[in-house]
Amino acid sequence: MLNNDDLLANLYNAFNPFDPLPAGDPKYVDCQDVRGDADIEQELGNRMRLADTNTCQLYSGHRGAGKSTELLKLKKYLENRQFSVVYFAADEEDIDSEDAQYTDILLACTRRLLKDLKEIASPDSILNWLKSRWEDLKDLAQTPIEFESLEVEAQLAQFAKLTANLRAVPELRQKIPQRIDPYTVTLIEVLNEFLLDAKKNLPTGKTQLAVIVDNYRGIALGKLGRNEEAIASYDQALKFKPDLHEAWCNRGNALGKLGRNEEAIASYDQALKFKPDLHEAWNNRAIPLGNLGRNEEAIASYDQALKFKPDYHQAWYNKACYYALKGNIEQALENLQQAINLNPDEYREMAKTDSDFDGIREDERFQALIQ
Repeated sequence: MLNNDDLLANLYNAFNPFDPLPAGDPKYVDCQDVRGDADIEQELGNRMRLADTNTCQLYSGHRGAGKSTELLKLKKYLENRQFSVVYFAADEEDIDSEDAQYTDILLACTRRLLKDLKEIASPDSILNWLKSRWEDLKDLAQTPIEFESLEVEAQLAQFAKLTANLRAVPELRQKIPQRIDPYTVTLIEVLNEFLLDAKKNLPTGKTQLAVIVDNYRGIALGKLGRNEEAIASYDQALKFKPDLHEAWCNRGNALGKLGRNEEAIASYDQALKFKPDLHEAWNNRAIPLGNLGRNEEAIASYDQALKFKPDYHQAWYNKACYYALKGNIEQALENLQQAINLNPDEYREMAKTDSDFDGIREDERFQALIQ
């Protein structure tokens, strides 16, 4: 017989919203009747099954409400009706949910589709796209090798390495989207060619293809500017896991965008309570502090970010902007120099047009830095 502690532990883990139950699990409680949702199989499944054109569906819900389990149920429903289904979580490997951009998501989805469909579809269209841009991208993949000399499997591995570096190598976080952004339209075109080829070569017994991407709500709402909804989504997550530092940090970001500075600071403080070395939270926390005129605290917050990550070029640049706005030319130039040392191309270009530096723009030393 279980003692009380074991029973409580089992109950707690059975209700873990970050580990969704599989479709058909007897522990899953379907709350459809009380939350008012339509049946996912009837609403989304039949729409996808009966449509004679490609469809795009959005299925949203608070974390812990059963959304992922419902999507897994949809996956099973479609697979039983001659669909080949690719299912993955948007934030499981490549994407940093605290700092996701459209390009990050596009690259991550492309990598996962290549991984799951390469046995039935030719990757040539995507690999040719990568090949034509390899000279500009190979330093981001951190490899000196020539793309054309590689076998197909090795070429696929280079694409995977490029997307993995989005999260694993902080100094490349901004460079990769900047290099890829001008080519996103053509990447989508070749990705659609790849998917079309996959649809023509589906496994025996399958007649249609579906792609289900999960765990995108908080990221998506923030990127769409729907910050109030993003905050509500993070609040729901925190009800189930109060020590989730990522949710506290993202919540602070959303509050800051709404100008709710005191609340944003409190949210960052909660993130730092659970993860004191979270440099992003220290950096972002300084912004609402500065907005409130708490100047010394803002600088101290930037300094904490750099204490835990001395090569965090965003913090050096933000400090430079802050000092420039306050008319402290020496400190502004010193911090801008540090940012440029770490990421010269990005910060020279940014500083040329950043209005924060208007007060020191005519200074010869500033002009020398941005040349």
